[in-house]
Amino acid sequence: MYLSRLKVSLENRRVQALLTNPYECHQVLALACASGPDQKPSRILFRVEPEANESQSILLVQSVDEPHWNRLELAEKLPILSAESKPIHPKLARGGCYHFRLRANPTVKREGKRWPIIKDEDLRIWLERKFLVGGARLSGVTIIQEGKREAVKRRQIEKNPVMTFSSVRFEGVLQVEDSDKLLELVRQGVGSAKGFGFGLLSLAPAGK
Repeated sequence: MYLSRLKVSLENRRVQALLTNPYECHQVLALACASGPDQKPSRILFRVEPEANESQSILLVQSVDEPHWNRLELAEKLPILSAESKPIHPKLARGGCYHFRLRANPTVKREGKRWPIIKDEDLRIWLERKFLVGGARLSGVTIIQEGKREAVKRRQIEKNPVMTFSSVRFEGVLQVEDSDKLLELVRQGVGSAKGFGFGLLSLAPAGK
């Protein structure tokens, strides 16, 4: 896996447009990770970080393949001020504690439809279940409900191409119970709507 940290200017109109439409943002970021003879984009997870100022924002991108942020077709769609990329090989020790950050779209499925989870306690339970299945135990969490986010599939031939998601940011500490399962959770992402800026689970050893 590779992790990239991109710095973009919020004063650029193309950047502004992409950051307000996570579907298009995902499509453009995936161009940097295209591979194979047909240059098919590989799977990525990304997150717009909350630490931004009036002029700049940071995007984190996790990819299976090595990204190439200098590709011309990407530069035309998303001007990047700077890009730092590195391969990551997480080694998670059983019993180890890690700080985490996750922006997710927590939902529950009823009658074939997905509904957003609203209450903080229900959100905590949702996250606990995701972690338990993914080889970790939740030790503590701060829940930041960020409100609704919209995405538009401009090429989608439908009367209503606008999709609405409930955005929740989780920050806290987890403990590793099964390192293989947790690594797979990191690779696959957490929750639904992963192509819309959700699901990227970031870990850092507790105490750092």
